[in-house]
Formats: sequence, structure tokens, C-alpha cells
Amino acid sequence: MPLHIKDLVRLVETPKEHAAGALAELGGIEGVAQALNVSLDHGLDSDNTADLAAREKTFGKNYIEPEKPQTIFQLMWHAFQDLTIIILTVAGFISLVLGFIPFPESTKKVKTRELSAGGSSTAWIEGASIIFAVLIVVFVTAINDYQKEKQFRALNAIKEDEKIKVI
Repeated sequence: MPLHIKDLVRLVETPKEHAAGALAELGGIEGVAQALNVSLDHGLDSDNTADLAAREKTFGKNYIEPEKPQTIFQLMWHAFQDLTIIILTVAGFISLVLGFIPFPESTKKVKTRELSAGGSSTAWIEGASIIFAVLIVVFVTAINDYQKEKQFRALNAIKEDEKIKVI
């Protein structure tokens, strides 16, 4: 019985509780070993480089490419998704726009804008300050996340760099 890659993929992806049945459909361990031309006692012949090259061509390398780390811009975008940051950004832009709009003297019965901002000519500074503070928080959060991810990858590399023996 020829064994195809899709059969092996199906066998590996079968949930644990159904794995015995899927293996039995392929002839059990002996059937799979025979179809793959592998000795259950000795494994593959490491001296037969042509066979190893053919297997690598057929089945691919036994290597999983690690996930690419997120870029600093992706981390900044993720940090910006916080509800508080979004609210502060909207408030900052509203304050910035209102700081540039000249109001007629008749609407200035209560001069709260001038009192809080130090005058109508500098009212835009509040909004700009809020936006600047948000950018600093987003940038610092992204850098912290980047450093944490970098440390996590380094620890994972050490953990996975384990020498094993296969019998």
C-alpha cells in the first residue's frame, strides 16, 4: 500500500482519541514503517545519502520556521488599541481643533478657554500636549513589548537547544 504525504498529515493532525483508529487504517506502526521503507529496529540508514536526500525532497526538512517578530510599528499599533489611549487621542484632537478656532467676542461671556489655556492664542497647546503624551505612552509601551518579546525568544532558543538521543 503506497503512503502519501496527505495520509501522514492526516495521521499527525488526528485528535489523540482517534489516533489509534487512523494508525490502524494505515496498517499500524508496522504498515507505516514498511510503506516508508524504514526499519523499526534500526531506523534510517544515515550512510545512504541518496535516500536521505530523496526523503528530504519528498517530505521536506524536519524544521519549523520560527515566527517573525512583530515590528515596532505593529507593537505601536497594538498599544494604540487601548480604549484609554483612543479616548485621550480623540480628546486631544478635539482640544487641538478648538484651540485653533477663533471665537467671536459675543460668545466669550465666560472666559474658561482663556483661563485654562492662558489665552486664546495658546489654547491649542493643551490638545498638542495630550497628543504628545499619548505618543510617548504608545512608543514606550511598544519598546517595552519589543524588549519582552526579544527576551522571550532568547529564552525559548535556549530551552529548545536541547541535545537528545533517539533510540
